[in-house]
Amino acid sequence: MALTANISSSFTIYVTSNAAETKTITNPGRNFRVVGVRAFGSAGTGNLQVTNGAADIVAAAATLNGSWKQMALTAGNCNVTSAQNLVVITSASSADTILIECVATSGGETLTVS
Repeated sequence: MALTANISSSFTIYVTSNAAETKTITNPGRNFRVVGVRAFGSAGTGNLQVTNGAADIVAAAATLNGSWKQMALTAGNCNVTSAQNLVVITSASSADTILIECVATSGGETLTVS
């Protein structure tokens, strides 16, 4: 029996922050899935939250001072529709650099592995 898999495009959304703020990342009209969120904090620890506008993809969680942290995802909320925008919420200097790793959810190209 052949094993099948799909390959799809991936992209990373790069966000910078230096204060307590809320940023909306406007979706250009595509469906995608968030597969990872990493944050780097250089000035103390604070909270980072990422939503799809309605539900938490990353519930408010502490970042690390002087290091990268892989944030925990809420798996059931990671699919983002073409009508939804991402919202990034940071507390004071919690994360200077935020990387949101995504893949397309349109199915991609089918591969057969033998």
